[in-house]
Amino acid sequence: MTDNAKNVPVLMYHHVHPLKSPLNVQPDVFERQLATLKNAGYRSLTIEQFADYMNGAPVPDKSVLITFDDGYLNNYTYAYPLLKKYGMTGVLFVVTGWVGDGLPRPTTANADAGDLPASYVHEESKHLVASGETDKVILRWSELQEMDASGVMQIHSHTHTHTRWDKMAADRDEKIARISAELAQCRQLIGQHLGKQDDFICWPQGFFDDDYKQAAREQGFRYFFTTDAYGFNRPLGDKENIYRIAVSNRSGKWLLNRLFYARDTIAGRLYGKFKKWKKLRREAKKRAREAQA
Repeated sequence: MTDNAKNVPVLMYHHVHPLKSPLNVQPDVFERQLATLKNAGYRSLTIEQFADYMNGAPVPDKSVLITFDDGYLNNYTYAYPLLKKYGMTGVLFVVTGWVGDGLPRPTTANADAGDLPASYVHEESKHLVASGETDKVILRWSELQEMDASGVMQIHSHTHTHTRWDKMAADRDEKIARISAELAQCRQLIGQHLGKQDDFICWPQGFFDDDYKQAAREQGFRYFFTTDAYGFNRPLGDKENIYRIAVSNRSGKWLLNRLFYARDTIAGRLYGKFKKWKKLRREAKKRAREAQA
């Protein structure tokens, strides 16, 4: 093993299916990304290895953590077989209130293309969930159990309903009560169906504040995953603010280039500061337009 990595980038995916659309990486592109990572010497960590790293244990310099948000069926149909093919591991943060029951459905590893479940773009997936047709787009417990038992795709918490209670609650007391209940129910269901005590939470829509963090601590969570891309996950770093990089439907070469700037180097720090400045500038302009409307 080389010297301990200065930082470990965490990759963030949502969908993996054939339709070209926002928040989706097509299966052939995803495969090329995995092949490129492997050929470049990258190793995907398990979430336990990542947690150990955050607590000071060494990992190879070229290490990444691969994560998926929400619990879409296409993560099982397309992503799971490809991770297995390339000897890589992933982490799926599931919204437990959306998960259904039933037998596992076909994947690319055991069925022809015509027998695979239908694919839906992100906005349509959200509509189907909102209308109660979650089984068309969301995983079942049997599929989650299969993936988690394999060690290829580890399952962890993304709350119970994916609700932004900071926006929906009438006041702060209700917000705290609601998010606490969500976290408790999610963690309880992960334990019931997968037989594990979950220490890892991924925040819905990336939002969190001090109330959310305190509620998570009280429920037993120790590692908090965000959607903030502009920082570094270092040994003995902040386990309650784990940075993640959104992966686009782009080439393996693009991903390697993005990982170059995700490393804790002078170039990486300058890139992060510049991108964060641009993001804050966009948000300030948006607020100004809304104030004038």
